[in-house]
Amino acid sequence: MGYYDFTNKVPVNITFKGSENKNKEMSPFIDDINKNNLSPDNVIFVFDMVYYFEDFINYLGSKKYNYVIRAKKSSLYINIKENEEKIKKKKK
Repeated sequence: MGYYDFTNKVPVNITFKGSENKNKEMSPFIDDINKNNLSPDNVIFVFDMVYYFEDFINYLGSKKYNYVIRAKKSSLYINIKENEEKIKKKKK
């Protein structure tokens, strides 16, 4: 996991959790941003598709973080307003 300061063009933090944490990146990420109390005002997260989980997207939204995440074309979250009813039904 790494953080990069695009304004100053420098890496801020790089953490290696080991191969035993492969595909388990979300929990350490959430712990890290909670621990560092990152302000949503000056952060944009960029994620690969491995981070595409509805609970994770809902978490980011609840914290008001801006993010870009690679997703499948068929995702209901591509256009939330258009799919609002489908999303509500799926959560029940």
